Amino acid sequence: DIWKFSNDDIQAISDVLGDEQFLLGGDKPTLADCAVFGHLSQFLWIPIDFPQRKYLLESCPNLVKFMNHFRATYWPDWEDLCNIKLDYANGQS
Repeated sequence: DIWKFSNDDIQAISDVLGDEQFLLGGDKPTLADCAVFGHLSQFLWIPIDFPQRKYLLESCPNLVKFMNHFRATYWPDWEDLCNIKLDYANGQS
């Protein structure tokens, strides 16, 4: 089952994070934190009913906390940026 593989990977990330603020400990994010944020943000904030979203919310509260903290810290204007409508097909960027 492909969803189980994905959930196993998410659980492994959650296990590595544990109670730390960032994946590798410390007080600053690393490239690993940025990569995880980039991938998991799709599951949490794209308005599609991903099974991974349910798994994250139900089984990985530490990752959800990490994601919310990362977003609030580095993209405080996230909502404004995500509400911009772009039309790349007509040359708008």
